[in-house]
Amino acid sequence: MTDATLQRPGPAWADDARTRPRPASAQPADQAPAFAFWMLALFLLLEFARPPLLVQFKLQMVIILILPVMYLTSSYRPWTRILTFQVLFLGWCLKSLPLANNWFNVYFTSRQMFGNLVIAIGITWVGSNLTYLRRLLWIWLALMSYQAIWALGHGGKGTGGFLGDENDLALACGTALPFALAGFERMRGRVRWALALVSFLTLVGIVASFSRGGL
Repeated sequence: MTDATLQRPGPAWADDARTRPRPASAQPADQAPAFAFWMLALFLLLEFARPPLLVQFKLQMVIILILPVMYLTSSYRPWTRILTFQVLFLGWCLKSLPLANNWFNVYFTSRQMFGNLVIAIGITWVGSNLTYLRRLLWIWLALMSYQAIWALGHGGKGTGGFLGDENDLALACGTALPFALAGFERMRGRVRWALALVSFLTLVGIVASFSRGGL
């Protein structure tokens, strides 16, 4: 039996609890809640667009603290081998705390690695839902297009934070570029040309940064 056959609606007499559509308000047990998606989307906006007013409230740290609590209290907690390696790397950073001459450097690096781990867990959790994953990808591509346009008029630099460095801006645009190119190859119609525009903008952003490594 093919997937199409499985997805084809059954006859009226087969309408039981398994075939009736789930109410829009119901939350499936095998996906992250919508609130987790919006928190992750807000994190991407704050971290990669750096809106001057919002970024002052340090909401990224609040999100990094709330997301793991929501994940651990959820009945659905997907995990991958990459997350295991990230946990091991965070442990490797933390083991240097009693040995380091400069504790602040170890603390700062470990805090960054913890934040990266939390966001990776959030993307794995939220992105296991295909609809959420597509939305996150579009948000990501829109943010990188915005940064590329900004770099054209600001000496190859982003809007601030780590993206204020030309090399980091080129790296971020280079990370977005494969998604845009893959979408351009597979999509059709206006979506395809929108992704072609994103591909062009991210390439222009990399060139505008004058980053040899990014290029």
